[in-house]
Amino acid sequence: MAWTREEREGILEELWPLVRDATKTVEVRLEAALGILEAYWNGSFEHFYGREGSERHPTYKQYGAGFLAHHIDRFPKELAPLLIRRFGTDPDLLAPGYTIWAPPGSRERKRMEENG
Repeated sequence: MAWTREEREGILEELWPLVRDATKTVEVRLEAALGILEAYWNGSFEHFYGREGSERHPTYKQYGAGFLAHHIDRFPKELAPLLIRRFGTDPDLLAPGYTIWAPPGSRERKRMEENG
């Protein structure tokens, strides 16, 4: 079930400072980073849900690889290798600069790539 926009924004508002708090353990910060990725994945899934077409929205793990390919610099350097080890990277999954997935070849994806 998708979270509401307000829930996602609240999660991000709560977790970003935790991820950046160097006084917290790496484990705590990594868990917060995973929550951030889940919130972005959830927003992308909700954006896609109910649209026509045969494409399936990427899984959380697939989405994480696409997100990290373009947004790894949002996370502290000490967390980056841990996140990449867990998800990998897939620069083709998301259009550069976007956190919302659109099917390859779709009008929305083409627009994203033109504006990226």
